Amino acid sequence: KPRDFTDPDWQTTAGDDEIFRAIKEGGPAVGLDEKMLAFGDRYSDDQISDLVAYIRSLGCETCVVRGNGGRGLNAAHDSDTIRGRMPPGRP
Repeated sequence: KPRDFTDPDWQTTAGDDEIFRAIKEGGPAVGLDEKMLAFGDRYSDDQISDLVAYIRSLGCETCVVRGNGGRGLNAAHDSDTIRGRMPPGRP
């Protein structure tokens, strides 16, 4: 079952390193379902960090989200930066 990235409980308990590793190495690397495939061969570490930042932006308007090649983004104050990274159709 896909994760609800907007869930505040999950957002506060999941670490950025765990999310990064799940994307890069797949679900089994962090104790999740094997259906979560690894994408480390398709995306660079910087791109995966950007995905982590995007995932964080879904859960909190005022949280500081990490990623973006190691730079932090504040979802409330840097919304233009985050918005530029969102797929088409997202505000």
